[in-house]
Amino acid sequence: MLVAEALFPVSGLVTSAVLSRRLGVAGYGRFALAAMVIGTIQWVLSAFLSRATIKVVGETEAWEPAGTAVLRLHAVLSVAAGIALVALSPILAGLLGEQALGSDLRLFALDVPLFGLAQAHASLLVARGHYRERARARALRWGTRLVLIVLFVESGLSVTGAILGSLGATIVELLAGRYSVKPSFSGATAQLHMGRLWSYAVPLFLSGLGSRILGLDLIVLKALGASAADAGLYGAALSLSILPGILSLTIGPLLLSSLVRLRSSDRREEGRKLARAALRGSLLVIPFAAASLGARREVVTLIFGASFLGSAPLLVPLIATGLALFVISVAVAILTAEGRIRTTAALTLPMPILAVAGCILVVPRLGPMGAACVSAGVTAAGCVAALALTRRIAGVTPGLATAARVLVVSVAAWWLAAALPGAGLWLLPRLAVSYLACLAALFALGEWPRAQRLELATALRSLA
Repeated sequence: MLVAEALFPVSGLVTSAVLSRRLGVAGYGRFALAAMVIGTIQWVLSAFLSRATIKVVGETEAWEPAGTAVLRLHAVLSVAAGIALVALSPILAGLLGEQALGSDLRLFALDVPLFGLAQAHASLLVARGHYRERARARALRWGTRLVLIVLFVESGLSVTGAILGSLGATIVELLAGRYSVKPSFSGATAQLHMGRLWSYAVPLFLSGLGSRILGLDLIVLKALGASAADAGLYGAALSLSILPGILSLTIGPLLLSSLVRLRSSDRREEGRKLARAALRGSLLVIPFAAASLGARREVVTLIFGASFLGSAPLLVPLIATGLALFVISVAVAILTAEGRIRTTAALTLPMPILAVAGCILVVPRLGPMGAACVSAGVTAAGCVAALALTRRIAGVTPGLATAARVLVVSVAAWWLAAALPGAGLWLLPRLAVSYLACLAALFALGEWPRAQRLELATALRSLA
């Protein structure tokens, strides 16, 4: 799954490089807004049913009736969301100050029901432990997206071409998922699982909704009067902050699926080892992000061009936001597996409310940097609270020693990446050296000892 999802930043950065040069700052900002609105709707649908599906299906051997219920709910909700978006597109375009955005949203609305059906199949694959098949579908999606967007945009279709490329990628993912798992639309016993799905879906949706800050800040920023150029710079910075979000979308569902299966087979100690390893792993991502930030100006110039250098300062708070959300997603998976669903909702639901309120107060004075800093501050507080809850409820922590090592290596990685020479394509070996130095330092300082790696491997192999 990680290998498959790693294709997204590669495909995303290549398409961003093409789009930013072909569309310009304002045009890229328009596409970024449309993609963020669609992404938010799709994310809401996923947050509403994905983890509920994993919990319900993962706890039963006879998955077909539950699969039918999952497919029906995804179809109904995603079609309704797509129709609502078409109806509201003129209003949204007016609120965001981009009238041309209305036609983009109407075309992009076709992606919502397609994504809903693809997500239903994806969640069923994860719930049943078919990770390889899930990874194959995602890899096909990201590869297709890259090829189609570049092909359509280079042929002169501009923003419309980028949208059509995204639609084609979703169709490919749906077909690949359908090839691997085939839930039926009909089935009398499906109604037996509807109640359980709804009982889990509502609090888990509220929990997931709370962590949707990255992207929301761009929408709020534009609604508060930011220019299309500011939106373009902010959107470019967001596209470079996606890796922690990808890890969240990948690790969170897989961790929840594994913990539910261990818990249902009464292997709680193995579950605690797995949860502890996941928390520690979420912190070990930080030094590599710090190394990237040390060369942020060169990264922005290489991918987007010199006209997007205004995105470089925004990367620091936005990547910090993504890292905090990654830790929160791991903690939420652990708490959900423990059955503390309402606790996760209480943890994350205030976050977007505080973020919007903070943006309203700060953005008029500080602009895009104010929005980014508000997001970082809110998610940092949520991260601390999430770690405290996992310690109190599940009895697992990443460990103070790990946190101290991560801090030391992160500072060193930032300094090393900033000190090394290399711009343009020479930036790639510069970053590679920085990442290898991070890896070597973490192992030299004792992350992870061999005994703990063997324990984790044993727990994971037992789930195969």
